[in-house]
Formats: sequence, C-alpha cells, structure tokens
Amino acid sequence: MSRILIVSLLGAVVISGCETAGDGKGDVTLNLEATQGARSFLRTAITGVPVTDSNGLSAGTIDLTDAWVVVKEIEFEHEDDEETADSDQSKLEFIGPYAVDLLTGTTYPALPQISIDTGLYTDIEIDIEKLSASDVAGMTGLDSAIATKLENYSIYLDGTYNDGVNTIDFTLMYDQTDEFEFSPAGVSSNGFNIDDEGINDILVAFRLNEWFRFDNAETNNGLSVDFSDAVSGTDPIVLDANTNSDVMDVIEDNIEDSAEYGEDDNDDGVLSDDEDDNDD
Repeated sequence: MSRILIVSLLGAVVISGCETAGDGKGDVTLNLEATQGARSFLRTAITGVPVTDSNGLSAGTIDLTDAWVVVKEIEFEHEDDEETADSDQSKLEFIGPYAVDLLTGTTYPALPQISIDTGLYTDIEIDIEKLSASDVAGMTGLDSAIATKLENYSIYLDGTYNDGVNTIDFTLMYDQTDEFEFSPAGVSSNGFNIDDEGINDILVAFRLNEWFRFDNAETNNGLSVDFSDAVSGTDPIVLDANTNSDVMDVIEDNIEDSAEYGEDDNDDGVLSDDEDDNDD
C-alpha cells in the first residue's frame, strides 16, 4: 500500500493505492473537504477558525456554516508532459464546473473516477471560477438556495466572527477566476507517484487556518492591514472585491501562498516537518 500527502495552495492531497490492476493506467478518485489544522470535518459547521492580527496576536475566531468553492477544472501534470507536444490537452483530468461543499465533502455533480497514466506527477493545478446561472442546471442535487448564494462567486464563506466580546455575522464572496498550482515556484519537488495497483484515492483538504493570518509579511505588504479593518461594529462583516478589498486582498494572497507538500511516510494523514517536500 502506498500513501502520499500533498499540501497545496488550498490544502492537502492524500493518495493511497491498494489491490492490483497492472495495465499501465492508474484509477483515480478525488474528494475535497475543509480542515482546520490537521483536523478533518465533514460536518455542518466549522468552528474556531483563528484570526491573527498583523502583530501575530489572536484577533478572535470565525465559525463557518457555509464554505463553498467552484472548481472549473483540475489538472495533473506528468513528469513527461514538458516533452510532450500535446501536453496541454493531456493534462486536463477533471473538467467542471463543480460546486464543492467543503463542510460535507459533497461535490455537485459528483466527481468521476478517472484513469490516467501511471508514473510520477510533478504538480496538480486547480482552477476556480465564478458560478454562472447556466452552470447550475448540470449540478444535480444542489439546493436552490445555495445555488442562489453561489451565483457569480468562486469562493463563498458564511458564518460569524467573534472578537472575544461580540459575535458578528460574516460573509466572504470571492468572484475571481484563479489557478492554484500545488508546486511552489522555485522550490525543488519530488512530485508524487500514481500506480496501477488499484484505486488511488485523492483527498484535497482546504486548510482554512491559513486564510485569516495577517502577520505574514509576504501576503500583508508592510503589515498594514488587519481583519479588524473590516469590523465596523455593525452586522454584517462583508468581504469581497468592492467592500473591504484590502482585507480581501490579504486573504486571497494567503490562499495562494500556503503551498507545501510531501510524502506521508508514516501514513498518519498529517504532513510533519520531516515529511515536508519543501527544501526551504
């Protein structure tokens, strides 16, 4: 049995293979969910997501009752793709759009099982895009009220913010199309292997703990922005491209800057320091 853990810009990917096939193709399934640190949820709410101010101090917590991402496509890049003329076409594996409920791990429509070439893969890319009304028709089972919330957004979070005294309604609505590459630029990577010995189950776990940190000088330029800038004292707190855009920019950069991955040698589902594939 093989097991590999990859932590991406948005989260972690766990790949495990069992049984036998032997035809040069690896069967792959994909699941997406949210985690807080090393904890997996698959529930109706995520509580206590930390908010850190620009000085590295606790600035409260966020409880989420909705956490959605709209995925346009997911690509696996084989180590030989750079030498293959039609690599751009061959890289496209999961073609959406998919509306993903990060709390329950449910995807609308369901992600299919695919078969891809065995061997070493050097990175994974996830493209997100805002949901259009025409996309909803193909998302069987998606609640109409959720579809209305998601329309025109690629990431949607809803819940409450608690600063230690007050609890304030909180909504984040992100309407950009972005590409997240699970291989940090300029960092040596060992990649990950897909084998033909049964199903390679891939788990993408979105690490929300990194999203509301304002003490990272790389993402908070000059450490001049804090989450408190979005708190007016009245409900609700709204984060989007037009309201509290400076705060939204830091959160966006935090998402894009949170990439690391490695091999889960001890099969515990957690990427420890000595398993980190980042050479830095």
